[in-house]
Amino acid sequence: MFLKTAVTALVALTSLTGIAAPPAAIAANPPSSVVLGQPLAAAHAHNDYEHDRPLFDALEHGFTSVEADVWLVDGELLVAHDLEDAQPGVTLESLYLDPLDELVRNQGHSVYPHWDGSLQLLIDIKSDGEATYAAIERELAAHPEIMSRYSNGSTKTGPVTAVISGNRPLATMQAQEKRFGFYDGRSADLASGMPAGLMPLVSDNWTKLFTWQGVGPMPEAERARLREYVTEAHTKGHRVRFWATPDQPGTAREALWNELFDAGVDHINTDDLEALEQFLAARTADTTSDSQAFSFGVIGDVPYGDAEIAKFPSRIQDINADGTLKFVTHVGDIKNGSSVCSDEYFEYIRSQFDTFEHPLVFTPGDNEWVDCHRTNNGAYNPLERLDKLREIFFDEPGKTLGATMPVKSQENLGLPENVRFTQNRVAFSVVNVQGSNNSLLPWSGLGETAPTAEQVAEVEHRTDAVLDQIRGTFADAGRRNDRAVVLMTQADMFDPSQLAAATANPETVSGFREIVQAIIEETNNFDRPVYLINGDSHVYAENQPLAEGSPWLDIYGQPAADDLQRITVDGSANATNYVRFTVAGNSRDGSDVLSWEKVPFSG
Repeated sequence: MFLKTAVTALVALTSLTGIAAPPAAIAANPPSSVVLGQPLAAAHAHNDYEHDRPLFDALEHGFTSVEADVWLVDGELLVAHDLEDAQPGVTLESLYLDPLDELVRNQGHSVYPHWDGSLQLLIDIKSDGEATYAAIERELAAHPEIMSRYSNGSTKTGPVTAVISGNRPLATMQAQEKRFGFYDGRSADLASGMPAGLMPLVSDNWTKLFTWQGVGPMPEAERARLREYVTEAHTKGHRVRFWATPDQPGTAREALWNELFDAGVDHINTDDLEALEQFLAARTADTTSDSQAFSFGVIGDVPYGDAEIAKFPSRIQDINADGTLKFVTHVGDIKNGSSVCSDEYFEYIRSQFDTFEHPLVFTPGDNEWVDCHRTNNGAYNPLERLDKLREIFFDEPGKTLGATMPVKSQENLGLPENVRFTQNRVAFSVVNVQGSNNSLLPWSGLGETAPTAEQVAEVEHRTDAVLDQIRGTFADAGRRNDRAVVLMTQADMFDPSQLAAATANPETVSGFREIVQAIIEETNNFDRPVYLINGDSHVYAENQPLAEGSPWLDIYGQPAADDLQRITVDGSANATNYVRFTVAGNSRDGSDVLSWEKVPFSG
């Protein structure tokens, strides 16, 4: 958890009651509750602490610079715009330093996954400069693993860089041989000769330097002066930021943002996180190349039987050798349907999963819990096996297996296996949907002829959670203007081998009905490509099971969803390959976003 304090309980309470929480409580959200956006180099969150979730709202929108005003009160660095608004416990430490420290440690020396940048923490001193700066230095020194630092003439860049603004004690900072804070200069300081190791940033009031407010064309003289200013700063190693730029929605703000972007201004100031994210994502898409493309691998229904178990370590090494992969997903069934669901076997597979060098997302399959009631599986209670799977494979909710990649999980609902995340404006959502009619088949191995009450209760709870995650995934994807959504499940809800039985009796797939309905509704509302990747049926397929004319529409009693593309990965005896999916660079949209190919294993 980010902050193991009493405020965590307050977060849970406010989420249940709808009562507004103070910022310190909201900041205590665990990493599993935060979906990190794509980092946007120019995005600066002005007065970040005034958002509903300080820091985390900015990170979800991909901001790489956040601003906090601080007051030194009774030894505490309180965060607030005005002193009368300061609250005990709402501190620089609780809102920013502790969460950032935990976030970086959880995913391996980076605020955003696979990002080599440094998050700028702009600390605006509102109280006495000397005393407040000394307190800031002490707190930054308590987080040496994440903070950039200056030492005896050289700068070591860390995942977070603290830049001191407001009442800055320049002489003190200049005299220090070692410090964690860096100086926020002003336009006049460009002529001072201060090195970038002291002054990495130059900020100033826009209205002090320019008259144009975004209405009508920017005067050519002012455009030229802006670009000269930025060029001079960059030549001297300083980044550029302006405050007091127009920030009300409308054409004036967008016009000014375009001029700042085109001039190369490093940090664009805003309180409107969503609007700037959308603006920068669109502008970045226009200027970036397909170098931002990436790939991910998917396997499922493996290893099955002794021969495949023996080959599984080498299969993993084949996948590890694929340096193009950003992550890997196993879509369930880590054993065949006739072997024992033992703790020892689960532990063995976990030990193999730990050898993945890429982040590994795993969703359980029915063979490792739903069907464990079978006599030849050990006649277990399936719910007890599900608990054991969660204990062994999901012991660190919010983090992947293998290499660490942060994900947003449903740990708070008791389903840490349900996760979602975003990569390069593609939303991924991996949910626990099971074969065997989503776990509604009777536990015959335990003598049951109909679903038990506890079985039905689990299915209802899990289905509700799945529906919540699917809808949340699409809502966030729409808000971020994502290019596509990728859903992954173990269950093949359109298993061709079950088509005849489902046509004769649609109740054989009743456990999937609400989920299919939600996928159709959200796909049609999203109106961009949606991909469903699953295992379960063991035979590779790529099709559109919900397209107009599909027999599955009658079975589920639903309208068509033509934008849904389904891919089933090979499994069981056919698991001689993994599927490599490639996400195109930001400039690509529509059906060109995702492509895929089967990659054979070496032996």
